[in-house]
Amino acid sequence: MTSYLLEWDAGTNNWQDIVGRTSSYLLTSFTITTGVSAGGSYAFRVSAYNAYGWSTPSVSVNIIASTYPNKMNVPST
Repeated sequence: MTSYLLEWDAGTNNWQDIVGRTSSYLLTSFTITTGVSAGGSYAFRVSAYNAYGWSTPSVSVNIIASTYPNKMNVPST
């Protein structure tokens, strides 16, 4: 089995699995639609799995959820 584990932390110092631990998971994108608050800060990290077991988690990446959609540019002709 080859897989990866994507985890997130919503500022509680408690990493939670998003996808990947229990089965082969190889998709390259994933969308989180619940538990996210506008302006909230979230950390993400990933681990890989192969014949030798799980890797150590990557360095975490922090994001701040958008508070509102960006304004579209005025169309030009």
